[in-house]
Amino acid sequence: MIEETVSAETHDEDLSFLKRPWRGVKLCTLKVIEEVHRNGQAVAVAWPDEGRFEGKNWHFNTEHEGFEALLIDRITAGAMLSVHNALKAENQAKFEDWVQKGRGHFAKMHELSMSRISVSFVGR
Repeated sequence: MIEETVSAETHDEDLSFLKRPWRGVKLCTLKVIEEVHRNGQAVAVAWPDEGRFEGKNWHFNTEHEGFEALLIDRITAGAMLSVHNALKAENQAKFEDWVQKGRGHFAKMHELSMSRISVSFVGR
């Protein structure tokens, strides 16, 4: 097995790709999650504290440089909606607030949702 060491000569200093704008990004809300589940098409999401829109392009701010938009797929959306719909009305509002509050809060709701459901695939 050959080990490659990273040195000043082999390390790529050009990290400009991390600053590229993202197209098709939406701000994360429960409505976006419902849309993903309904349409079956994954959507890239971000949160207001992470950056800004310039036209149709999303730019991460300097505090979140190197971040990437988060893709939400149909399975994730379905799991999160199943848990949301099973909650009492007051807890549904809290769940919705946490989903759109920030990436860390979203991650906690995602973890809760995935731990509460079982996913099975039915063959054709």
